[in-house]
Amino acid sequence: MSVVTGVLILGSCVSEDLDIGGGTIQAIDKWLADHGFGPVGGRDLANYAGGNKHPQTILYHAGYNAFLEDDFLAFLDGLDFDDDDGNVVVALQPETGKTRLWRPGVGILD
Repeated sequence: MSVVTGVLILGSCVSEDLDIGGGTIQAIDKWLADHGFGPVGGRDLANYAGGNKHPQTILYHAGYNAFLEDDFLAFLDGLDFDDDDGNVVVALQPETGKTRLWRPGVGILD
């Protein structure tokens, strides 16, 4: 049986090129490609969100079969997100099992 994992990276909308921390998303996409997975897709949520203000958030979201969750989280620990304000959250939502949340400089949140 295969297990699909949803990967969500939520970041501050601070750059027009949909990047977090000067090359971080490119590094993530390279890691994914090196491990046989496709890239994450980034979207400015302003056109899709409710409310009456711009959410100022970029969402990267993808789904992967047989995802290497622990390896990916260990890789993230080594990245420089250039995120002094704590505006990045990564969520791994497997088809079965618990959702895992991760933040730069903090690691996995219980």
